[in-house]
Amino acid sequence: MTVDSDSFGEGFSSSVLDGILDPIIVIDQDHSVVYANRAVREQAEECAIGQKCYALLQGRESPCQPCPCQDAFKTGKPYRIIRKKEEKEGQPRFKEIQAYPIVNRGGEVVRVIEVIREVSLAEEKPFTREGFVLYDEGPISFCGMVSGSEKMKALFQKIRLVASGNATVLIDGETGTGKDLVAHAIHQCSPRRDGPFMAIGCGMLSETLLERELFGHVEGAFTGSIQREKGLFEKAEGGTLFLDEIADTTLAFQSRLLRVLQEGEIRPVGEGRSVRVDVRVVAATSKPLKEAVAKKRFREDLYHRLAMTPMAIPPLRERPEDVLLLAKHFVQKHAMQSGKGPMRLSAHAMKVLLEEPWQGNVRELENVIRRSVILSPEAEIAPEWLLIGEEGLSANPASSSVSSSVLAHEIFSKVERERERIIEALLRSNGNKASAARRLGISRASLYNKLKRYRI
Repeated sequence: MTVDSDSFGEGFSSSVLDGILDPIIVIDQDHSVVYANRAVREQAEECAIGQKCYALLQGRESPCQPCPCQDAFKTGKPYRIIRKKEEKEGQPRFKEIQAYPIVNRGGEVVRVIEVIREVSLAEEKPFTREGFVLYDEGPISFCGMVSGSEKMKALFQKIRLVASGNATVLIDGETGTGKDLVAHAIHQCSPRRDGPFMAIGCGMLSETLLERELFGHVEGAFTGSIQREKGLFEKAEGGTLFLDEIADTTLAFQSRLLRVLQEGEIRPVGEGRSVRVDVRVVAATSKPLKEAVAKKRFREDLYHRLAMTPMAIPPLRERPEDVLLLAKHFVQKHAMQSGKGPMRLSAHAMKVLLEEPWQGNVRELENVIRRSVILSPEAEIAPEWLLIGEEGLSANPASSSVSSSVLAHEIFSKVERERERIIEALLRSNGNKASAARRLGISRASLYNKLKRYRI
């Protein structure tokens, strides 16, 4: 069978996929199969090309939900989900679906490679607890979020319902739960998906700077303003604006924001007239806004205006069934980004992860896994490479593990310092790599290797 590789994307080689035993297809955005490897062709009763992937591989009449391939099209990132199949000899069987984007030189996702394989998850059964069973209904990959818990599945469903409207949304969740991902999912699932998505951290800026960033300014509005600059409200026209940590704003700013939400108009700093804007506002907070309202630190009318559709993200400690699922997802993600081969968590490491309270939620878990992937000298990540908290492991490891943990902290600190030195050298050299290499006292080849290794 002759295959035109150019139809799949620049640099694509079908001969490599033809030699892989797992079923592999390449699809376009409307789910049509444009390539099927030998493993698929030998099983298909008719020509696979042109068929819908869900009909060819799943025997379905409509697309699967969730669909990792469509997530890959939307974000340009690889996705992986596991679905439960039928029982066989009293044991459940699982199907793993992996989606990898094919990107052209312009950065556009032109096709997606889908890999399907059966997997056994029996080794994870000892680490189920408190009545939950990992992958019981199959984990879900939804707009960049991965979960197998009922609470998160309910949240995903609520996102779909809320996204179809135009009302403001208030996301409530602890630090590290992924409020930005939820906000982006609302945008992706909404009729505004083709418009811009803009985000800003309100707690990071003073009131004056925040107003300039959001509302823009005219020439001469303040010292150094030499031309008219649009703010994020104008830049997000027809799309979504995400205001993170809204609780950290001043009462004066809150008053101005309330007027914008009510009237649909902004007034750039120094401007004498208002500008109409068509923007959906999604706000988020990690602090209880009702308490702030009671203490007169947050306007009650703005709170009710923002909380037209409230949404709460459960912390990771309330959905322990997601810990190992997320951990394995992050291992795969960061092993790929760091250029390492396939990696996995040891049984002891998984047990340690399950025993942690994860006060920093998903962000803390991902940071722990990222460090462990960088530091682990083996493909199987041992518990001593899980640097949890400032003191390393909190699960009373053996003395040898403590020594390894201390060593791991030293290694990671060295890696971070070197990465910072490289970034500083690049900044001082205005991005000139040859000049940066001379500043660092290394060859250009060494610099290029370090840039790749540290993902700079």
